[in-house]
Amino acid sequence: MMLIINDDNWESQITSEHSRGYEQRDRQSWPVASSPHAKAFDIPVIPRSEWDERIDEMDRTKSSLRHILERHRINSLDQNSTNFCWTFGVLTGLTAIRAANNQPHIEFSGASVAAPIKNYRNVGGWGGEALEYIVENGVCSTEYWPTTAISRSYDNEESQANRRLHKITEWYDIDCSDDSVFDVVMTCVLLRLPVAVGYDWWRHEVCALYPVKRGGGKYALGCRNSWGNDYGEQGFFELEGRKAIPSDAVVPVVFTGAIA
Repeated sequence: MMLIINDDNWESQITSEHSRGYEQRDRQSWPVASSPHAKAFDIPVIPRSEWDERIDEMDRTKSSLRHILERHRINSLDQNSTNFCWTFGVLTGLTAIRAANNQPHIEFSGASVAAPIKNYRNVGGWGGEALEYIVENGVCSTEYWPTTAISRSYDNEESQANRRLHKITEWYDIDCSDDSVFDVVMTCVLLRLPVAVGYDWWRHEVCALYPVKRGGGKYALGCRNSWGNDYGEQGFFELEGRKAIPSDAVVPVVFTGAIA
């Protein structure tokens, strides 16, 4: 059965035994699109009058990012005991981009991004930090850096050469200052753009991947967590109501790893 988180049951989620790590973004220090390689989201928002038809078509053709990941039999990432959800949420999106481009699956290392950013400390952050690092430095496959290994020993010539093959060149920074952000995130997933979404109430970051129609003009946001396949349905779950409105949202757009 699908796991659904909403305004009535969310408190049971914040006491989860799983590690999290999302830290509230300092909007004064990091205004929207202030990072060197970020763009303010400028794609026209898809009106709600079109959502039902688009979702029905996605379901009929099995063409959402969730469908694509399932078709490729790609497992959910697992941050294990790290506080690196803010990086794993981004990497879930990069994995979806690669799958959508029909490229062979590569498992990327969350620690290869988060550990250097945080000076090899197991501490939290937010998605834009991970994206900026991947723009400048890239991300390693787990062949060169185990996914949760917080150790400088893996930062070597081989891993550096590997990470340079997998870089982001462009990403969107979404303004989350009002509730209209839900429509923006839904527009992204309707267009098959993954969104790393951070939630202050949960202190956790996940990846929004697909739209869900509830009927009666109500919708949910389909996401994938970074707590392994045992969570929800192979890591997939849904957010409803105000719990679906993110505190922070970033969108990887162009990923060189999708063609390399």
